[in-house]
Amino acid sequence: MKIPIVGGSYQGLARIVDSERSINLIVERPAPDSGALGALLGVPGYSVFCWLPGAPVRGIFWQDGRGFAVCGGGFYEYFANGSFTLRGNVAVDANPASICSNGQAGFQIFVVSGGHGYIFDLNTSAFTDVSTQNEFPFPALTGFFTDGYFGALQQDSITFSLSNLENGLIWDISQGGKAQVSQSSDNIGNCIVSHREIWFPGSKTTEVWSDIGTADFPYAPIPGTTIERGIDGFFTLASIDNTVMMVSKNQDGSRDVVRANGYAFQVVSNPGISNLLSAAPSMEGSIAWNYVQNGHAFYMLSVPDMETDYGITTLCYDVSNNVWTERGLWNPNTAQNGIQFIPDLGRCHCYGFDQHLVGDRQSGAIYTMSFDQKAMDVVLVAA
Repeated sequence: MKIPIVGGSYQGLARIVDSERSINLIVERPAPDSGALGALLGVPGYSVFCWLPGAPVRGIFWQDGRGFAVCGGGFYEYFANGSFTLRGNVAVDANPASICSNGQAGFQIFVVSGGHGYIFDLNTSAFTDVSTQNEFPFPALTGFFTDGYFGALQQDSITFSLSNLENGLIWDISQGGKAQVSQSSDNIGNCIVSHREIWFPGSKTTEVWSDIGTADFPYAPIPGTTIERGIDGFFTLASIDNTVMMVSKNQDGSRDVVRANGYAFQVVSNPGISNLLSAAPSMEGSIAWNYVQNGHAFYMLSVPDMETDYGITTLCYDVSNNVWTERGLWNPNTAQNGIQFIPDLGRCHCYGFDQHLVGDRQSGAIYTMSFDQKAMDVVLVAA
């Protein structure tokens, strides 16, 4: 008899029926005709790539040979040898920072941090706060780039703005300006660009806008795309595997992880994962990040208020296999009755200098994530 021990995490309400946990493991499925059950592989380890001043690493970005990060109140450029230099100072809040670029069309980096927007000139290294521009949506929650425009979303509102075309130093109505999500009445929780469309999940519904090329304001809602699901945890939103994922709470009270399929959301969290999320008092402070490695696309979800039987772990969804597992560090200093886990240290990711780079949620470390690193070469910061 074959015992199906190769699987993910699933803890049902009745533990006598379902109580599986798969921690720091990756489920490797065999070919359909192999007859094998598969294997459980260890997760990649972390080694320090560079250590930035301050904490935590709130955003990380790499494009065309140059890497940038926001750590604490500093905006840094980091280099292939692990060295770095401070490029400017930013406002700080508890939220992640966003970083994007208009590339060689504008030679600019756009940073949103602590409600402010900043432009870094890739040619001159000038660093400018653009938050006082008339059409900038201060205080901003996050920023994005699409179709030649930088964009920013105003916190706790239905308002977002676009910069002038290929010029994030100017935010006025001549080319960009402000707009308001109008298909529903709930505030926008966050936004993300996928396939040149802007997704605006609110507290109860989600709208999708596209570039229609009009002169006064280029973007407008796509007719018939309003989705009856909103976001729960503003920074659980991620773009992965050519689609959008987030934690959602529908109007009936169900809290699930969902994945966009066309202009609809499908639930991808199994009942065990949904039960864990629903038991959390709040999704405040929750952060999702994603990466792709060795043919597996992973959605990593850290929920500070989510307690399990053995501490707090980071939930990990393997999109390629439709399997949920968990990741975490065993901290013997916190053990009360046996093993106690704390969440994975990662909170943001980019692929740069031919390696996976992960920003630390509790220090200024940027790690190289690799299967060649068999252990977690990290330092735990005391709470």
